Amino acid sequence: MVALLLRRSLLRIVACSVGVAPALSAQTATLHGRVVGPEGSPLDHASVEVAGTLWKANTRANGTFDFALPAQSWTLRVRQLGFRPESVTVSPPFDSITVRLVRQPLALKGVTVVGEGAAPMARTVTAATVRQVPPLGEPDIFRAIVLLPAVSQPNDLKGRIHLAGGTSDETGVELNGHPLQDPFHLLGVLGAFNVAALDRADVIIHNVPIEASSKLSGLIALQSRTSATPEREAVVSLLSSSLTVLQPQTVGGADVLMSGRITYLDHLIGSIGHHAYINGDQVPLLGYRDALMTVDRSFAKTAVKATTFYTRDRRPFGGGVGYDWGESLAGISTTTRLGTWAFDTRASFNRASAYLGSDPGPDDTFGQFVSLRHDWLSAEASVRDFLQSWGWQAGIATDTRSAEQAWTGSPDDFFSPRAPRAYRGSQRQSRNSGFVEITRVLGLATSAAIGARSTYVAGQNFISPQALLTARLSNGTQTSLSYDRRFQFDTELEEPSEGSGKQPLFLVDRPRLADVAAISFGRTRESAQWEVVSFYKRYRD
Repeated sequence: MVALLLRRSLLRIVACSVGVAPALSAQTATLHGRVVGPEGSPLDHASVEVAGTLWKANTRANGTFDFALPAQSWTLRVRQLGFRPESVTVSPPFDSITVRLVRQPLALKGVTVVGEGAAPMARTVTAATVRQVPPLGEPDIFRAIVLLPAVSQPNDLKGRIHLAGGTSDETGVELNGHPLQDPFHLLGVLGAFNVAALDRADVIIHNVPIEASSKLSGLIALQSRTSATPEREAVVSLLSSSLTVLQPQTVGGADVLMSGRITYLDHLIGSIGHHAYINGDQVPLLGYRDALMTVDRSFAKTAVKATTFYTRDRRPFGGGVGYDWGESLAGISTTTRLGTWAFDTRASFNRASAYLGSDPGPDDTFGQFVSLRHDWLSAEASVRDFLQSWGWQAGIATDTRSAEQAWTGSPDDFFSPRAPRAYRGSQRQSRNSGFVEITRVLGLATSAAIGARSTYVAGQNFISPQALLTARLSNGTQTSLSYDRRFQFDTELEEPSEGSGKQPLFLVDRPRLADVAAISFGRTRESAQWEVVSFYKRYRD
């Protein structure tokens, strides 16, 4: 009976890079479409949905999409950040159509652009928007995110993000779906990403997708840049120099993105003298570098994306002893479509580390020494299927984490005055998860989704229920109501202070727990967009 219900259930479609082909009956025809900008150039990752159904797709790199639709009239809704939404009615016999979008950035005093770029109740910041924000030395994706509601930073010297009133270790960060741990430069002042290598950041505070294992306050999902045409960008700023190359259709038909950045700030300060001072305070010599590379390859039914990311900081001290801090990531993801079914997989390995000095030995009797190494192996597989008014998705995930940490000397220089003077320890944690979600269209403009995620850790099982109700009212206003329970299985030693390094991380078998509920009302008109969101978050422990 369960198998029968699953087969007759349907999955809510999330944005994907290939067309949707729902085969519902023999009386269907394929609609081929293309979305272009005002100059006729293709728009990739534009959202196209069939009104009153769960059918949704994102346009390919060349702006195309396709649907196999029953022989009747349908209304298509087309959206893209920075353009006016359009609705198009199609009737059989279907033919190829072209939808031309008109530019219409939705801006707050020319500073930040927001719109529907992710799950309901999420907000998206594009790379183009980041360049409009007054920079702290150079454009930074995290400092643009701060302009969104319910997002904050304590001050200009702490680049870490606080979502919905939580601390910085309650904010998850992903790159192309792969989890990151500490992607920041200059002792946490700036994000460790060259803006030219990014397409957007989806800020998800409410209604975290069921497939994402989020932290207590929410998720920042970063997406790397894509393009249907070759692009080059070289930048020399106050702090660094960078080069970004995006080349579609290289050897084997793969699209390749390569981006690198390196600072010369440490050399500039060092040229002033062995030490530089501002108002009597010593300015540390801080150097950093980062790199991002992605390779996309599409086959007949499968799309593959490989992602590598690297960042490193160095802070020299007297006697040639330096403080090194950084992170690296290697990941791969795939999407395979077989008829109405979609299969998604991802796997990644991430390492974040920090080192200072040389190990004084097990007695910890001399010297100043810091060694932190945090590894994260993550994998997930899921399946989706959908019909006209029902949808479902289900999947499994596994995460293996380890933390090897040691320090001695004066930890208050890097961590917290309350940290023990010396510490040595290691931890290892394995988490296995399963999730399922069912979505139902309740009318032409209303849908509901309910699901749960189960996580097994150290002999205990933790259930995270979720629910979402979305409705478009007759006057064009959209309202959403959501609830989800969140578990977090790690905690940092303390909230980082200004100028402090990477914090020690501790893995917990009894997770931190919060319940989050939210309700929103919003409307998009031709010349403006507004939304009111009210949310409630309760920490249960």
